[in-house]
Amino acid sequence: MAERYRTHLWAMRLLYAALCSLVMMFHLLPLGQLATVSFTPDVILCLTLAWVIRRPEYAPILLIAIVALLADLLLMRVPGLWAALVVLLANSIGKKRRRMRSTGFAVEWFRVSSGIAVIFVVQRIALSLLFVEPAPIIANLAQFIATIAAYPLIVALTAGVLRIRKPDLIEAEAGGRA
Repeated sequence: MAERYRTHLWAMRLLYAALCSLVMMFHLLPLGQLATVSFTPDVILCLTLAWVIRRPEYAPILLIAIVALLADLLLMRVPGLWAALVVLLANSIGKKRRRMRSTGFAVEWFRVSSGIAVIFVVQRIALSLLFVEPAPIIANLAQFIATIAAYPLIVALTAGVLRIRKPDLIEAEAGGRA
């Protein structure tokens, strides 16, 4: 039984890494004029937060850090800045997930949206302090809106297709994981 759980756990971690890699691959595809548009949602961020809230053991912080740093390097962002912010947000959301287990989706969406807003602002401030010209504020705002709008879709796909749901109170107490 324990071996089956361990195998399933590593399979889900591999699935998380594969899905994030697939998203990065689509960002790297040469699509002509469409490649310069930055109004696309940050699907990796949405996927990470959805998995951390539902089953954090499937997306541990070290794996999140590796995926986010790889995304920074491949997508030509400031190496480590966005990765650090994603890790901090995932860790913060992960600590609050016990309280979020009994709340509805609207509260979860609000908390996630607030966290995303904070890291978008912190990134913009950090880029300004590092004398790196940030993207136009309209582009950042559009990406933020697209990201929070995509979050419910990512959660629906995560819960519906991948069957990654929040553990019930009984399941969490029985397994020692909450």
